[in-house]
Amino acid sequence: MNLANAPQPSPVVPGPTAEPGPVRLGVTALSQRGLWRRGARRLALVSLVCGWAVLATAQEQQPDLLRLPEQTLPGLREIVADALTRAPAAVDAELKLLEADATRLSAAAAVLPRVSANLDGYLRYEERRDRAGSEVGFKYFYNVVLEQPLYHWGALANQKRIGEIRRALAQGEVREARNALVLEIRAQYAELTVRRLELAVLRDELEAARRGLRTAERSATAGELGTEQLEWQRLDVAQREIEQERAERQFAAATEDFLRLTGGEAATVEKLPSDVALGTLPPLPVPPSATGDGASAPAALQAAQQETEAARLAYAVERVRLRPKLNLAAGTSLEEVNYSVDVGERYGVTNHYVGLRLHWPIFDGYLSRAAVQQARVKLRRAERAYDEACALLVQRLRRQQEECDRGRRELAIVEARLNLSAAALTRAREQHRLGQLAAEELARVERAHERQRIGAVRARLAVLLQSAEYGLRHAAATGVAAPVIDFP
Repeated sequence: MNLANAPQPSPVVPGPTAEPGPVRLGVTALSQRGLWRRGARRLALVSLVCGWAVLATAQEQQPDLLRLPEQTLPGLREIVADALTRAPAAVDAELKLLEADATRLSAAAAVLPRVSANLDGYLRYEERRDRAGSEVGFKYFYNVVLEQPLYHWGALANQKRIGEIRRALAQGEVREARNALVLEIRAQYAELTVRRLELAVLRDELEAARRGLRTAERSATAGELGTEQLEWQRLDVAQREIEQERAERQFAAATEDFLRLTGGEAATVEKLPSDVALGTLPPLPVPPSATGDGASAPAALQAAQQETEAARLAYAVERVRLRPKLNLAAGTSLEEVNYSVDVGERYGVTNHYVGLRLHWPIFDGYLSRAAVQQARVKLRRAERAYDEACALLVQRLRRQQEECDRGRRELAIVEARLNLSAAALTRAREQHRLGQLAAEELARVERAHERQRIGAVRARLAVLLQSAEYGLRHAAATGVAAPVIDFP
């Protein structure tokens, strides 16, 4: 194929009039091929950037399953963000993390050099048998030792690793406490929202019952209503008053619990929503078919895996308790010695030394045997707990997904009933406008519709909480990194 006759992507400015030779023709063809390649690379780069931008925009527009309640309920985000910094549960979790840091440092100190010093000073009174009289003088002796562990059969390294594992477990507990606090705040916030709406309906129903009682009393006075029917209405009003008082106390107690949990103020309760609009819910991710193992173990199993590793290391530490340990020792000391058979001739000697020190606990009364047995039992228990967690993780996640699907189907039924109730309320209002329906009957229909609406709000909130919790558990069961409900 003649490359000089190939179609050009753009018009070429004519060059010199001299006819190019075969070599020049080859160079021109290669330069055209380079232009084509550079153009293709630029086009691929532009397509990649555009595709990434579209994907990023889609991800930003897609609702986050972990933060779905905060994205739906106004005011909840600020409450949760403040509670994660000042709530009592958050403070306790941070204190546990500080305690784990101290434990890790204590375990890591076992492999570091140790310096010890002894100083003895006393006033000594001596009566010697080889000469007359006595001597009184002040004597002092010292010993300074620097000791570095050299070989302890891996026990010190295992203890250091156990401290790191305990630190990681404490971090996991802090994350779990943080997520549990968020879930509890959401649940109590939703319960407060529904209780407040129900309390308003109870007040309206009580007022309607009192109006009906006053009307019944006038009818009884006029002789149009019997005494027995009037007494039934009085009992109904008394029962409604008790129900309202109970609802008031329960709402007040729930408010106190919520404020105690979040560490917030009473003004936050006044911002509770009167309605919840869900919109389009994100689809639920499919549960995994199996759990990972080893380094790919999901976050939900990492705690059990770390507990097993810590138990295995502790068992290895206990097994070498009676073996000899070797340390490097260096130091200086001031002692009193005698160089002859005459014990009265004593001299002060300063020693500087460096060398190896061997420590060998040969027999400890079967204490090490008992410690090894206890460590073996803890290891077997940790391994069994890990196996059970692996077996139940996917099963529990599938059950939770089924519960979420069931809740969404139930929400569809509740929404359909709410639409029918709204249509009935519209017809009742039209009939009341035309004079075909009494005001009391219209009020009854309105209260019934409000009850139906509150039921829909409760179902929506339940679906919100179920979906967010399932998203959290699914992320923990499928991802290596532990999920955290964060609010930057």
